[in-house]
Amino acid sequence: MQFLKLPYELITDTNITSNEFRIYTYLLSRYNEEKDCAYPSIEVISERVGISERTVSTSIKNLVKLGYMRIEKKSGVNGNFNTYKKFKYLINGIVKVTKKVVKTATEKAKEVIRDKKPLIVSDCKERGIQMEIEEITPFTQEHQQKISLILKQGIKLTEKQMWLIGDMDLETLREAIRLFKKKNGRKFALLINLYLDAAEKNLIDISKDIERYLCGSYIRISQEEKETQEALIELELYGVPYSA
Repeated sequence: MQFLKLPYELITDTNITSNEFRIYTYLLSRYNEEKDCAYPSIEVISERVGISERTVSTSIKNLVKLGYMRIEKKSGVNGNFNTYKKFKYLINGIVKVTKKVVKTATEKAKEVIRDKKPLIVSDCKERGIQMEIEEITPFTQEHQQKISLILKQGIKLTEKQMWLIGDMDLETLREAIRLFKKKNGRKFALLINLYLDAAEKNLIDISKDIERYLCGSYIRISQEEKETQEALIELELYGVPYSA
């Protein structure tokens, strides 16, 4: 999965059409820092953004005319091709990741693998850098987002609580955090109670794990065990007998 950070000025720019915006942002996403340009063909751009080649060519000419970028022609094995340079809205540092950040992330990754603890990379996200870490953490991107939201409230989380947060509805959690701030809360216990109130108001189901946690009997199980339990419950609902 690839992410691209765009400036507010480009998003709200009314001087270009929606097609020109899509084509321009696609070219930004294909920018190669080492070569200092983007160089997809008209055919590739057309295929990726779902716009006819004729419209792509016309839009690119208009973007160049308006000063959003420059075109330089290059010679290749298969003939001449265009390179796109001098982007008006290219944010410095989108593609470039400093050695220090990479080193820090690598060290954290090693710690995760060694200690089997989840890795939260909010620092990298705040710098405009999105990192793929699915291979070294059991948490999904949305799960990490929920954890980061809670950590920003100054709450210290246990590993059990980090796992539990994955069962929370994101928007309901945001609502609970707003109430948590108004009450100057400090403890996870208050936040989860506010979450329960918001979930009840919004008719959001509470997971069995959250219920067990509140009763003091929560024990984290593996994803495989969880899927097995869900399958058995589904079989039972359809009246299919099974043996433990």
